[in-house]
This record gives sequence, structure tokens and C-alpha cells, in this order.
Amino acid sequence: MNCLRLLPLPRRLSRLRPHPVVTSRSTGPSLLARASSSQIRQTSLPSSSSTSSTACTTSPESRHPLFHPSAIRTTLLSTSYNLHLLPPPARVLATCACGLAASISFHPAIIGPSNIASFTDPTVFCAGADLREYGVRRASMCRALCARAVALACEERVHLNVCEENAVACFLLDVLERRMPAVGLSAAVPTRPWAVSYVSHARILAGHSESKPHPGFWNGFLMAEALAAMARRTPVLFTYNDHLLLSGSEPPSLEQLLQSLQAMAQASKRVTHLLFPALWPFMFHVIRLARDLYDKISGDYARRHPLSEPALVSLLSSLSLLQSILALILTHPRPRLILRRW
Repeated sequence: MNCLRLLPLPRRLSRLRPHPVVTSRSTGPSLLARASSSQIRQTSLPSSSSTSSTACTTSPESRHPLFHPSAIRTTLLSTSYNLHLLPPPARVLATCACGLAASISFHPAIIGPSNIASFTDPTVFCAGADLREYGVRRASMCRALCARAVALACEERVHLNVCEENAVACFLLDVLERRMPAVGLSAAVPTRPWAVSYVSHARILAGHSESKPHPGFWNGFLMAEALAAMARRTPVLFTYNDHLLLSGSEPPSLEQLLQSLQAMAQASKRVTHLLFPALWPFMFHVIRLARDLYDKISGDYARRHPLSEPALVSLLSSLSLLQSILALILTHPRPRLILRRW
């Protein structure tokens, strides 16, 4: 079975393949189909003995709150892993997942013939191993798959039609363009059109959702977006109201959080860990400070005016409180587990 038949490439991109397509007698679906099915974490690799070995990887993008692996897997199974038979939103999402999986896959269709059996293979992945050859061999295929994902997304107009699949597809496309700016827009103009569409879709979906938001689902991705925007000195795309809409009510202030953690640490030594009650309030305030930093100090408007001393003092005070909270969490002794004999 042709491993790339499920994802046809345009003629102008076929020249980017550094090696011929590798065929296999394996009866299971190829990496490109399996990677788009659910987890980007479990892929079947055909071996010379016609058996399949499973390589388990973990991708942070596959943990997105709007990404439902079981639903995508069911949809792919209904079409026997033929991507061209999927509905447009699912087809675009599967294609984006293929492009993302190609950056970590060691399937022969991506890197050519190799003796890699799994990510835990000590003969390949060891200290001091030179893996640059595999990166060079996969580069052209990654660019081709990412370009295919961008072209298909524009063709299906995923940035205009609001649904969960299109929101996740826009999120993955933004990740792909940040990793490979040559595929889409120039890195010198960080307009991030897919990120803007992703935020718009998420805002509309959250506004029409009847389920109560859980802070743990969204705060991690929102904090990653805020820190990335702060590092590039660009605005945080999620507004304060968007943050509340996605993560729920506002947590206690940093002063109240520090006082409550100190009280917990002094009241009982049997607290499992101070990290868990402080996790999502800590992330919430990190996102807020990243937004305030751009709006009041480092943003385009703020840099055209004299530095606001109250804003700077407030930011430094909040950073000191964050440092105190981190120090308290890291220095708090973990209680020993007491095993009782019944």
C-alpha cells in the first residue's frame, strides 16, 4: 500500500521528496493516516518482517481542549482511513495533524529507510548521537506536508466557518507556520492569521457552549500563548474577557494566594503538595501580567509615550509575589507516604 496515497501532494511539491515512496506489505494504515486519527502519539510502523511496532510519543498540541481524538478516530475508521472521503473540516484537521506528525515521525515515508524501531531504541537515541541526517532527510517532506495543509485550509476556508475542527486546525496551522515560516507568511511580518482565526473561533464556541468551563483545560494553552507573545513583543491575542470566558471565574489575587499557601504550609505538614491548589491561579496571573506588560510597558503604544512609573512598580511587585509563591512551593517538604499494614 502506498504510504502517501492517502494524502496526495500537488505536482509542484512532488519535487521536494528526497527519496521515493516506500511501500510495505503491512495491512495496517500508514503513519500519515494514523497520525491524523487521534493522538499523534501512537503510530504503526511496518517492519521488514511484516509486523508492526508502536512508537509512542507525546505532543502538547494533542492535549488541546477542543481536540477530541476518539471522535476523529471514529470518523477515520468510517472511511477506512481515506482522507479524501472525510468531511472538509475533518479532512483539513487530519492533514494538519499529518504535517505536525511529520516533524517527529521516523516512518520510512518521511525519513526514508532507517533502522529506527522506536523512540526508546538505545542504539539510535543515546547521548552524543548524531541525528542531523534524519532531520535533513525529513525537512523537504515536512515542508511539502505543511504547504499541503495550508493550501487545503485556504481552499476549504476554515478561517471563516466556525466549528471545533476548524478551530483546532487553525491552531495547528499557526504552530506549523511558527516552526516553518517559509511555508506560509514571512517571519519578518508576524501577522499570524491562523492564530487570529483560532482565537475568534474559540471565542465564539465558548460563548455558545452550555458546559461550565474548567480552568485546567485552557490555562495551560493560554499561558503558552501569552509567554510566546511576550517573547516576541506582540500583543496577547486573548483578551481578559476571553480568558474569563474560557477558564471561568477570576482566582484570588497574588497576595491572597500567597497568604493562603503560607497558612496551608503552617497548618499541616500532611499537605500533599502546594502545587496543586496554586497551579491554575498562578497561570491565570502569569497571563494577566504578560498582557499588562505589553499594554502598559513594552507595546507599540506604550513605547511612544513616557514610561508609566506606577505600571512598572505594579509589575515588579507582582513579579516579586510570583517569585515568593514559587519559592514556597519548591521549598515545601513533601510528606512521606505512610504504608499501613492491615
